[in-house]
Amino acid sequence: MRKFWTIVNCSVGLVLLPMADQNKDELQSQIHYRLIEELSASETRYRELVELLQEVVFECDEQGKLTFLNRAWQEILGYSIEESLNRPITDFVNPREQQAAIRLIANAKIQNSDNTQDELEFYHQDGNIVWLQMSVRARTTGVRVGSLYDVSSRKLAEIKLRDSESMSRAILEAMPDLMFQISDDGIFLDLSTEKHKAFSFPIETFIYRHFEDVLPFEVVGKLRSAFDDVKQTGRLHTFEYRMPGAKGDHKDFEVRVSQRSGDDFFLITIRDISQQKLAEQRQKILRYFAGSLLSTSSIEEVLWDVTYSCISQLGWEDCVIYLVDSKKGVLVQKAAYGPGKASGYEIVNPITIPIGKGIVGAVARTGHPEIVHDVTKDKRYIVDDKARGSEIAMPIVHGGEVIGVIDSEHSQKGFYTHEHLSMLQSIASLCATKITQSVAQAKIEEEQKRLDIILQNIGNGVVVLDSTRKIIIINDRARVLFHLDQRNPAKLTLKRLLNRCQQNGKHLLDSLYKESFRKLELILQDRTETVLSVTGTTFLDVDGKSAGNILVFTDITKEKETDRMKTDFVSSVSHELRTPLSSILGFSSTILRDEDMPADTRTEFIKIIHEESERLARLIEDVLSLSRIEKGGRHYNLKRINIESAVRETFETYQAQALEKGIKTNLEVTRNLPMILAAEDAIKQILVNLLANAVKFTDRGGSLSVSVRGINGFLQLTVEDTGMGIPQKDLEKVFDKFYRVHRKGMEIPGTGLGLSIVREIVEAHQGTIEVSSKPNNGTRLVILFPTVSGE
Repeated sequence: MRKFWTIVNCSVGLVLLPMADQNKDELQSQIHYRLIEELSASETRYRELVELLQEVVFECDEQGKLTFLNRAWQEILGYSIEESLNRPITDFVNPREQQAAIRLIANAKIQNSDNTQDELEFYHQDGNIVWLQMSVRARTTGVRVGSLYDVSSRKLAEIKLRDSESMSRAILEAMPDLMFQISDDGIFLDLSTEKHKAFSFPIETFIYRHFEDVLPFEVVGKLRSAFDDVKQTGRLHTFEYRMPGAKGDHKDFEVRVSQRSGDDFFLITIRDISQQKLAEQRQKILRYFAGSLLSTSSIEEVLWDVTYSCISQLGWEDCVIYLVDSKKGVLVQKAAYGPGKASGYEIVNPITIPIGKGIVGAVARTGHPEIVHDVTKDKRYIVDDKARGSEIAMPIVHGGEVIGVIDSEHSQKGFYTHEHLSMLQSIASLCATKITQSVAQAKIEEEQKRLDIILQNIGNGVVVLDSTRKIIIINDRARVLFHLDQRNPAKLTLKRLLNRCQQNGKHLLDSLYKESFRKLELILQDRTETVLSVTGTTFLDVDGKSAGNILVFTDITKEKETDRMKTDFVSSVSHELRTPLSSILGFSSTILRDEDMPADTRTEFIKIIHEESERLARLIEDVLSLSRIEKGGRHYNLKRINIESAVRETFETYQAQALEKGIKTNLEVTRNLPMILAAEDAIKQILVNLLANAVKFTDRGGSLSVSVRGINGFLQLTVEDTGMGIPQKDLEKVFDKFYRVHRKGMEIPGTGLGLSIVREIVEAHQGTIEVSSKPNNGTRLVILFPTVSGE
C-alpha cells in the first residue's frame, strides 16, 4: 500500500505523520492521537526543565492570577506553591509597583519586547524586600508565561541568558568590577562602559586593539599565562598586580580570567583591592604598634618607639616627633630617628619650630596632615640636617586639640603616598591616646599637689573624715584653729580634735549622720573662746555609698563680736537718745510752769536745752551717716577749700565746753594753708567727733590741742589730748563700727560710731588717719589730706 507523509505544525513544533489510503475520519483521529501524545511528552519535559531552573517560572492568566509556579518561587520568596496559586501575582508586589506588574502582564506579547520586563520590589514571606526582574511573554492561547530572577545582590551573571546580547551587557553593568572581553587572538571586544571610568581606563584606548599594545609589560606576561592556563584547565585563573599612580601612589588590582565552553573570547574581570591590601598592611602594622605602645610606660619611651618603628615597619629614612609647648607657642623635638638624628634617647642638635612656621608648624596650626611631594617647590620647607626630596607631616590630635606632629622626610621626591598618610593617621591616633594617658596621670598628680596647696592656703579649716570618723585630711588652717602642733594626722581622730570644745562637740558629732548641715556653731574653750561655724557634707564612694564627711570650719568670732556690739549700740543709742530728751523735756517743762522764773535761771535752762539738742542732733547725724555709709549712698560735694575757717569755728564750739570742764585748749594754724579737695561739712563732722571724744575722755586739769599745717604735699590735721588713753589691745579696733573700749568700773556714754565715721570720711577724701595712745597718757590722732595746686 502506498504511504503518504504530511507535516503537521503544532504548538510543540513540527510533527511528521504518515498518511495511508484511509478515509478522512481515520486520518483525523490518528493525527489527534499523535498530537496529544507529543504534547503530553513535551509538557512533561517542559515541567522537568522548569523545575531545574534557579529563577522563578510562572504562568498566569491575563489578569495576573497564578496558575503555575516552579520550586524556585518558594526558595526565593519563601511562600509555598500551594498558598500562592490562584492568587494575583500583584499580591506579592510592593503596592507602589503593582501597576507596573499589571502593565507587564497586560502588554505581554508573543514576541520578545522591551516593554515586557522590569525590575520590581517583591515582599518575601519574612517581610523583607526582594528585587526581582520580571519578564512576561504571551502564548497564542492568551496564557502569560513569565520569569523572575533575583537581582538584589546584582548576581545577574548567574542567569544563563547566552543568546541575548543585551542581557550579557546587563550582567556586565550589574557587576561591581570592571569587565571586558578579549578575543582568542588578543583583541579587546567589549568593555563595561560605566565601570571603566572608576578604574581610570579610557575606553577608546582599548576597544578593538590588541592587549599587548595597550597594557603594561608585566600585565601582558601575566595575561598570556592566564590565557594558556584557562585553555588547558578550563578553570578560573586569578592574579594580582600593582598599577603606579600619577602622584607617586599606586593601586592594587585582582584580575580574574575565565572562558565559557564554546566561546571564542575570554571574560576578564578586574577588581580594585587597594583598600583591602591597605587594610591588611594597616592591621599588621597597627597590631605591632598597639602591642609596642602597651609595653611602654613613659611618654619618652612612646615617642622613641614610634620614631624607630616608623622606619623599621614602613621603610622610611627618618622620623621626628614634635610636641606642642602651648605656653611658648612652639613645637619641640622630643624624639628623632634616622641618619645623624639621635644617639640613644638623645637628640643631636634638637630644634624648635614656631607654630605656623614651616610645613610642620603649618600642620600644627591647621590640624590637617600634609604630603609634600617636592619640598624644593615649597617655600615653607625648613632644612634640618640636610635638604631632602619629599615630606609627610601628621598632627597628633586629642580632644580636638593638636598636641604634637609626626614628621618624616625622604630623599626621593614623590615617595610618600596616601596609604602612608592613612597609616600614619592611625599611628598618630594610638600615639595620642598613650600620650594623653601619660599626661592625664601627670595632671592627676599635679592636681593633687594643687589641691594640697589650696587646702593649706584656704582661709577656712578643712577636715576630711573616713567612714570610721578617722581624720584622713586636715589643712594648716584647721590645725591653727584647734591649736594642733602635730603634722601627721594618722592617729588623730575627730573625738580627740573636739576635746577642747564645749560638751566635747557633742552637737557636731550628732550631726555627722545627716547628709549635710550648715552654720552649726562650735565654741572652743581657749583663751578667747573662739566661735567656729561648721558646714558638713558627706561624700560617696564609687558604689554610691557614704565614704565619709567633709567638714569646713570658719572662725566667726569677730562676726559674733560685731553682733554683740550692734546689740550694745542699740542699747547705747536708746540711752543716748533718752538722756538729752529727758533734759530737754525737764527744763522746758520747768520754764513753762514757772512764769516768774528769774531771767538768769531761764537763760541757763535754755542754754542747757540748746546743748542737749545739739548733742541729740550729733547722735542723729552719726546714725544717719552710718546708714548712708552702709548703703554706699554717701556722696560728697568736693571743692577746693581752705579748712582754716571750718577748724576755727568747730574748735571754738568745743573750747567753751572744755574750759567749763577745766581743760586747757590750744589751736595752732600755720599761715597760708594749702588747699585741699573736700566738702566743708564733712571736715566739720570729722572735727566734731574728734573734739567731742577728746573733751569726753579728758579729766579736769588736762589739755586739748589742735594743729593744722602743710607738709610735703599734704595737709596735716592733728588732734591731741592728755586723757584716759586707749589700751594697746583696743587700738586696732577703735575704727570698727560699734566698737567701744570697755573700762572697768566706768560707764561712759557713747555709740561706738564716731571714729568709724571719721575714717570713712577721711578715706573718701583720699586721706589717711593714724592713732597713737597709751593708757592714762592721752591720745593723738593725725589726719593727712592730699593738697591741690592751681586756681
